[in-house]
Amino acid sequence: MSLLNVPAPPAPSNNPFALSRFLPQAPSLATVLPGVERLLAIGDLHGDLDKARRAFRLAGLVDDRDRWAGGAATAVQVGDILDRGDAEIQLFFWLERLQRQAAAAGGALHVLNGNHETMSAARDFRFATAGGLDEFSRFARAHALELALKARCGCFGADGNTAAAAAAWRGEMREFRRAEGADARYAALRPGTGPLARRFLAPHPLVLQVGATVFAHGGVLPDAEACDCAGLAESLARIPGAARMVVGHTIQQEGINSACGGRVFRVDVGLSRGCGDGLPAVLEIRNDSVMQRLMEAPAPSPLPQGLGAQEAAEQLGRQPVPVPA
Repeated sequence: MSLLNVPAPPAPSNNPFALSRFLPQAPSLATVLPGVERLLAIGDLHGDLDKARRAFRLAGLVDDRDRWAGGAATAVQVGDILDRGDAEIQLFFWLERLQRQAAAAGGALHVLNGNHETMSAARDFRFATAGGLDEFSRFARAHALELALKARCGCFGADGNTAAAAAAWRGEMREFRRAEGADARYAALRPGTGPLARRFLAPHPLVLQVGATVFAHGGVLPDAEACDCAGLAESLARIPGAARMVVGHTIQQEGINSACGGRVFRVDVGLSRGCGDGLPAVLEIRNDSVMQRLMEAPAPSPLPQGLGAQEAAEQLGRQPVPVPA
């Protein structure tokens, strides 16, 4: 997949009563960014907000109140927020808040779409939990109330077609008022008009290059499970300035590791309690060249008083990533 070949969002509907006509279009995505002094890669989170917070604290990216503390660092979460956990929507909102705080501090947090985001947009809910479906049911009721309040004040849209916008708004309000479980999930994540799809999926890229590092949830080769070093080298050679790839998707029982002579780093440690309950771990890239993995201690132990977020991460464990030939 070319970094310049990310599919464009669907064109606005010609249906005068389609709600998408009255919604802002997703901005174009920047998929190639310059290198940074400190770059962090965080693997699949799968609806586990508590473990996500631990991973971000481990990397020195948030403080003990879960506010951005990473300064000018850049972090990339490689996708798969959805499925297998009960706090999917909470995770999306928390990451969005961190993105704003990071930008204000001169840093950045980028979130990719993974295969589970694509599956959910296609109404494939095999891996949704009962708690996750309940979270979407609660969101549907809250969203229906939000639309009802907006309808009462006439806050329909900005194109002047008030009657058409009001009809579209009422249609969505009725849908969300009745939606439960899987229906609520799809209404929220439906491509084009789903409010959570517009807010959290449409702005997230599939592939992102930061300096010499290419991030892609499952890689860019047809078989995400295969370790085709020759194919990977060929793909990287076609991307200007690319030296390595960071991927998630496949749980690494041995923790963050590399293959193909350091051309690929695998960061999915099965962190979520819904798929492995692994200890948090984060890949750190310094000055676009030095790779280290930050790992939480296997057994909880009190940290010395007065440690900052970065010092706490160092206390818990920082190790070079083994690079096999």
